[in-house]
Amino acid sequence: MHSPPLRLDCSDPNSAESYSRVVDTGLQEIEVEIRKGVEENRKVSCGYSALLVGDRYLMVKSSKPISNNFR
Repeated sequence: MHSPPLRLDCSDPNSAESYSRVVDTGLQEIEVEIRKGVEENRKVSCGYSALLVGDRYLMVKSSKPISNNFR
């Protein structure tokens, strides 16, 4: 049995349910700079966190770390 999708109303930030926990998933997107077939540079472009909202987790992609005071 599946739960219905979690829906947050982003039109009014004061109406959205807040989250109670942030989990760093360790997942990252990496940008790789290649010149003439040789890797010259790589950097983390963003990371993924899971925010506990009610009894479900919301996956969030962010270019900056998410802290417990991010709302």
